[in-house]
Order: sequence, then C-alpha cells, then structure tokens
Amino acid sequence: MTRTWYVLAVALVGLLHGGAHGDNDFDALSGLALGRQVYLRYCAGCHGPDGLAVYTGAPSFALGERMQRPDGVLIRSIRGGLGDMPSWENKLPDIWLVEALGYVRDIAARAQANAPLTEEWPDYYFIFVPMGRDITREWWMNPNPP
Repeated sequence: MTRTWYVLAVALVGLLHGGAHGDNDFDALSGLALGRQVYLRYCAGCHGPDGLAVYTGAPSFALGERMQRPDGVLIRSIRGGLGDMPSWENKLPDIWLVEALGYVRDIAARAQANAPLTEEWPDYYFIFVPMGRDITREWWMNPNPP
C-alpha cells in the first residue's frame, strides 16, 4: 500500500493562515492541553474527537484499542504511519506527538472509568485520503468495500 498521502480536506476555516509549526495557538500550551489540541487537529478526523473512531479501520482509543502497547511502539507507529494512517515524522514536533499520545491515554483512562467523553469537533481538522481516491461520505465510511 502506498504511503503517499495528501491532505484532501480541512473542515471549515483557518488552515491557510499558518502551517503546523506556525500554530501560534499551540505555542503557550504544554502537557494534556497541548496533547488535546494536537489530537483534535491532526488525529480526530479519523479517530474521532472523543476517541471513538469515525474512519473504518482506525482504532477507537476510547474502547482501549491499541492501548496495551507501550508508548515507544505507539510513537513509532505515529512517526512512521501504519496502514492507512500517514507518517507524522518531520511534519510535527516530537513533543507534540508525545503529548498527543498522553492525551490518547487520557481518553482511554476516562473511558475505562466511565467518565463522560463529550469532546466536540474542532473548528478545523485534517482528513486524509490515499492519493488517487475521490472522497465521498460513502468512501469515508467504507474505504475498502468487498
């Protein structure tokens, strides 16, 4: 499977005002606050804002999927990409990846404790589609039909 990806859509407003490293709204953040913002912008398009996946094949972190794996394994998957997920290596600062993983683990812990997961969709976020594919709602919900 090709790892050549491109950003197909950005929901609503704001992407063109700055790139990943120009996100001034992230500059003052750290810890879970930074992880939450990184997750919502770069991960929620597939994994859902509340950790319940919206893209077929993406793990649902709120259900504990992949959470048994050590941090090092998960960071390698994030950096290198896995399956339909693109690589984030050299696209986002390493600290953003680490803090996003911390936020993912927080989602899983809150879900396991039966805490409410009421995260709303951010104003804008990334959605990824393999090169050469047209995006439609039907494709997004079932990218690999039989």
